[in-house]
Amino acid sequence: MDIFSNKKHEIVWENEWAKVKKSEKGFFYFERKGKNSIALLLYKSTGEVCPITGSVDPEDSSYEEAAVREAFEEAGYDIKDSIKFMGSNLVSTQTNEICYNFIACVDGQEPVEAKGDGGYFESISRNEWMNAFDVYGLDNVYSSLLILVEDVFDVLYSKDPNNIEG
Repeated sequence: MDIFSNKKHEIVWENEWAKVKKSEKGFFYFERKGKNSIALLLYKSTGEVCPITGSVDPEDSSYEEAAVREAFEEAGYDIKDSIKFMGSNLVSTQTNEICYNFIACVDGQEPVEAKGDGGYFESISRNEWMNAFDVYGLDNVYSSLLILVEDVFDVLYSKDPNNIEG
């Protein structure tokens, strides 16, 4: 059962990427068309982290592939061999977007120049490394990032650093 395909809800606005719908009870909600997302936290054993986010494109064969592509586009890292899926969550109660969460260790890697995907948001944003503990002091931090920082701490402070399960 697809809970996001309620045909009784009125479409009040739409374009090629999204719709705004009105429920039978008069509530409005946003529906992205076929665009789930990924949240990826790159990390180093020094405790530095770098958040990466992005949309899952139709060309991606999996959510993991989308995360690998975004890491390369946005930060210049090839994470094919170090990526780990950490779960998924509904972005909010007002959208139908699901975010797939990953972490990846980039110890020993030197990134290549990040080319981006040519989109507007990537042209004005930059990914910066920060101490993982500093994430808790950020304004407007999203919940997926906090969860992923906890996952990184589990890896960094486990008895066996190669054991992602801690």
